[in-house]
Amino acid sequence: MMKRLVNNKYMKKSICITPADENMEGWAMAVKLLNDFKLLEFNKREDFVAIIAKYNTAYQYDFKNIQQLHRFWAIRDNSPALLRDIEAVLNILTPTKK
Repeated sequence: MMKRLVNNKYMKKSICITPADENMEGWAMAVKLLNDFKLLEFNKREDFVAIIAKYNTAYQYDFKNIQQLHRFWAIRDNSPALLRDIEAVLNILTPTKK
């Protein structure tokens, strides 16, 4: 379990969700990904959009794709392709240690 410094205290908080169906699984994954980016201190929407666009050029100049990132940030879009793209960038930013 991860410990995180919040208000000068180390907090251990965890939420476990067993999705009822594929739709709920998508929403749970969206929340997890958004939380992971916030843990990396991407606390502003524009910073999040910029880092995704930096590592995935499909999101640099395409208005529709940029809007999709904005909808994701507001937890309004959890399309599987978008989640895969966001997760791929997260994997670049947080490589696993072997």
